[in-house]
Amino acid sequence: MIALETGTFILILLASALVGALIAVLPAWRSLMAARPELPVWGFLRRRGVTLERGAALHAEMRCGICGSRAQCTRLLAAGDHQPVPGCLNSELFQERQPL
Repeated sequence: MIALETGTFILILLASALVGALIAVLPAWRSLMAARPELPVWGFLRRRGVTLERGAALHAEMRCGICGSRAQCTRLLAAGDHQPVPGCLNSELFQERQPL
């Protein structure tokens, strides 16, 4: 039998617990991601014909995701507006990229 040092054993145990937790959460995460509606930031950017590089897209999505005005922006998109609500957390992004 292979003898493991205590530190190595604890590290393997913690890594196994982390992998197990991730496997347990994965189905719920996938269903949540599949069911969530698109964030308004993508609709406004699409109207401008803009695509973002991965890093900027992640930041824009995070800002939109924590905003309390998503419902209002969704209504603005449905009404055909090109501009999100005043005070949008992504306002710099929209100022840089004007509507086509």
